[in-house]
Amino acid sequence: MEKSDLFIETSDTKTVAETVAGVQAGLDREISPLILTPGGFRSPKTADPALYGRILAGKVLIEECSEVPV
Repeated sequence: MEKSDLFIETSDTKTVAETVAGVQAGLDREISPLILTPGGFRSPKTADPALYGRILAGKVLIEECSEVPV
């Protein structure tokens, strides 16, 4: 079984984890999700710089921004 890494930044980690698990059930590959809140995304920058670099270098599949411009 192939394995796919997936990074997701969301404020609703529980719902996203449940959704990924549901999708996983119908696939012939394993999804290895890393689901973090926007604040949690900052922690790998100092705790695991290599991981942080791989996340930034990865492909963006969907990008939504809910930030309000100042």
